[in-house]
Amino acid sequence: AVTSLAWAAGRSRALRLGASVLVAPLRNAIVIAKELATLDALSDGRLIAGFGVGWSPAEFANVGVTDRFPDRGAYTEETVNLCRHLWSGNTAPFHGRFHQLDDFVFGPLPAQGRNVPIWLGGRDERALRRVGRLADGYHASATSPATLATRIPIIAGAAASAGRPMPRHTGR
Repeated sequence: AVTSLAWAAGRSRALRLGASVLVAPLRNAIVIAKELATLDALSDGRLIAGFGVGWSPAEFANVGVTDRFPDRGAYTEETVNLCRHLWSGNTAPFHGRFHQLDDFVFGPLPAQGRNVPIWLGGRDERALRRVGRLADGYHASATSPATLATRIPIIAGAAASAGRPMPRHTGR
């Protein structure tokens, strides 16, 4: 997906660039942060980062990260936090459950800095609460308006509890 987005960035100067969604726990979070930062820098700040947790144990096994499947929500949350930390230019240590960074250099920084919009996908209540707590937007793929209407209050409640504004969503 990142390679396709880079191709699209080179073909247009106006399109916003995003994929629905990169399954964060299938990837190395530092590598994806670097790839997306580079894409945002080269596209003059047109990236929307879309992340999801995945759903298929076989897909995790196929890329050798079977052990991440039970913790895929936590891994995705940490990926979001790590991306924002690295994209901000902050060189302070990052100590998470899955990633420990003490002495590092990260660049190039994205044109949007830590403000690269992050949209999260998901269907179950844990994912919807994660959207409210962490995301700038919610991508609801293959969702009817009636189903979306039941999800929005969960996202809004989590956002309010976290003291954040309601994330944008594909239903608006």
